[in-house]
Amino acid sequence: MRFSPEGRLEASFELPCPHPTMVAFGGPDLRTLYITTATQHLNDEERKRWPDAGSLLRMPAPVAGLAEPVATS
Repeated sequence: MRFSPEGRLEASFELPCPHPTMVAFGGPDLRTLYITTATQHLNDEERKRWPDAGSLLRMPAPVAGLAEPVATS
């Protein structure tokens, strides 16, 4: 899901598995969204239903992410 700074739901994205765990922006323009997923708590039947569970997924991002600041000492 994507929320506005005010907390409004702006978009929702379907994934091929039920348990996304973390997301990160990447690519040269930070317009690629990488999503890790989990298989934890899935039984054998559910693992067959969602074969992409436990994978790293990639999708185009509708907006660019922000770069992490570089620490200087």
